[in-house]
Amino acid sequence: GALLLALSFGRPVVAAASPGVTETVNEDAAITFTAGDRGALGQALIAADRLMTPEAREAAIATARRFDPDEISRTFSTALRERLA
Repeated sequence: GALLLALSFGRPVVAAASPGVTETVNEDAAITFTAGDRGALGQALIAADRLMTPEAREAAIATARRFDPDEISRTFSTALRERLA
């Protein structure tokens, strides 16, 4: 949720690589690093300047627009009801 929120405001992200993150963003709108690797986090933060461009902001917004909030809500609601039943 936080990932899509940031992207929807045109904010590229630095995030720990996980299936949800890597399936959502490309390197035009994000820098990922291995979770728990402080050196990798440091390198990602050093490289973050490349995300401070209009192109990266546009890529972030374009990424967010690929996900329909209504469809995500319906899917989540259906899955939640099934698990609670």
